[in-house]
Amino acid sequence: MLAVIMQAQQQPQQQQQQQQQQQQQQQQQTHQQQIAGTNVILKMNEIQQLSTAAEKKETICKGSNVLNGTTTEISEDITDWQNGQNLLVVTQDPQGKELIALTDNQTISVAVDSYWLLELAHREYQAGDYENAERHCMQLWRQETNNTGVLLLLSSIHFQCRRLEKSAHYSSLAIKQNPLLAEAYSNLGNVYKERGQLPEALENYRHAVRLKPDFIDGYINLAAALVAAGDMEQAVQAYITALQYNPDLYCVRSDLGNLLKALARLDEAKACYLKAIETRPDFAVAWSNLGCVFNAQGEIWLAIHHFEKAVALDPNFLDAYINLGNVLKEARIFDRIILISTGLDCSLMFV
Repeated sequence: MLAVIMQAQQQPQQQQQQQQQQQQQQQQQTHQQQIAGTNVILKMNEIQQLSTAAEKKETICKGSNVLNGTTTEISEDITDWQNGQNLLVVTQDPQGKELIALTDNQTISVAVDSYWLLELAHREYQAGDYENAERHCMQLWRQETNNTGVLLLLSSIHFQCRRLEKSAHYSSLAIKQNPLLAEAYSNLGNVYKERGQLPEALENYRHAVRLKPDFIDGYINLAAALVAAGDMEQAVQAYITALQYNPDLYCVRSDLGNLLKALARLDEAKACYLKAIETRPDFAVAWSNLGCVFNAQGEIWLAIHHFEKAVALDPNFLDAYINLGNVLKEARIFDRIILISTGLDCSLMFV
């Protein structure tokens, strides 16, 4: 009987303890959900804002391709990135993860998605911000050493900065990761071409287009190297192949026209310039090039018309002014010689 009474007294206490445990579990779940809600992939503009705040203090020497994994120290007198709000600073832990540090000593770990980080680096590269592009690439590469996209971008960054050894190094690493990666061979070819090693450059460009027959940039690079090597006919074929894959590349078509003009194939060159103008009517270079063809064919008035059109489209196009001045001088049409009011030395118009 006594045991029954004691059991009856313990039941309310057990129920109360179970309720308290359930409440604690619910609170923990809610707290985890709140944290998970902040641990999201940042949008590009948010990443840029936060990175800017960190870069107020952190200085990366130009030419450095290695970043420490230590946390950046931020002094207290840095202006808040946005007035009226807590200072947010992106730092890194020893594992390379980005941390958002708040001024009230709270820290939220943010696992930045590799896609967005690589996209940010690409945008910085396109904008000419090579230091930050390299920094974000190195951060991502520490996390994903087999990411060939990062290696290709690092190769391009160092090439633009004229650090040819490092550019070749990252291209070679990309090839080691993926021997069928055409872009890596093309990047390596760029390094060889810049060094004047044309046979090696041509070998890499040709291998790139064999691996990827629709690789337009590979054909363009191959054509430029063939021109440098004096193989004009093969260069023409490389340009033609690139245009077969994308007929709307008006700059490439204009370059093909220049090559054909140099080979005295004037009608073919004219067709290239006309097609480039059809694709991009405001492309001043094609108008000026077409004027050169008409001048070579003795069509002086057509040449004048096209040179005038070129300078109308691009008032800063010096070559077009020079071409126009020379044609007017040859035709002895001195009353139509253009005087440039922007301070251009008029003697430059006649060569």
